[in-house]
Amino acid sequence: MPVNLIVTWGTPAAFAAKRATTTIPIVLGSIGDVINTGLVSNLARPDANITGFVALNVELEEKRLELLKEVVPSLSRVAVLGNSLNPLNRINLEAAHRTAKKLSIAIEGFEVRSSEEVRSALRALVEARPDVALLASDTLLLGERGQIVDTMAMTKIPAIYPFREYAEVGGFIAYGASISILFWRAADYVDRILKGERPSNLPVQQATAFEVIVNQRAAAGLGLTLPASLLVRADEVIE
Repeated sequence: MPVNLIVTWGTPAAFAAKRATTTIPIVLGSIGDVINTGLVSNLARPDANITGFVALNVELEEKRLELLKEVVPSLSRVAVLGNSLNPLNRINLEAAHRTAKKLSIAIEGFEVRSSEEVRSALRALVEARPDVALLASDTLLLGERGQIVDTMAMTKIPAIYPFREYAEVGGFIAYGASISILFWRAADYVDRILKGERPSNLPVQQATAFEVIVNQRAAAGLGLTLPASLLVRADEVIE
């Protein structure tokens, strides 16, 4: 299609667009990381036809694990569910392992390569009997959030998620960059590029707005009492 511009969400989509064209402008509406994945080499002067906004998901892995430790102080084993075909997955896992070492907890990874593999990966995760679970930042997994959240609730595994959509369907805690704000900022870049500005003249920007969403109903189902310090920090509490 002779489009004038491509907007992406997530790392796999961004790389797919990069492979498809070196001339059509690409605006990253939201992506976890651009430097460590090799998508662009310079934030201030991004490569050729690519610019956009970074959700800082790698940096947030440490804070997500710290939140889980705050809610479940006795935790010693964390299961991480990720998409092995997402270039961000390895980087996120490395960040999780670094943080886990500091917190004296163990990390066990469970990976999928397609939506069809989510059910079996969840089964393996549940059989491993972790204390808590951490969901990787990945749009494939987000699309399967219903069965993921339901599985965690039925098996009483506290889990933390990267996107608010998980909490909205019953997930325990969501913590991450505000995706809606990133796309709102991306819309300005789209407008400027369509008016003639070059993508390489627009720096790749990082997220500045983050949100903690706590689902009290999920906490009650898990038999957990949320600390007041977390409820005070939460941007939204789902009753």
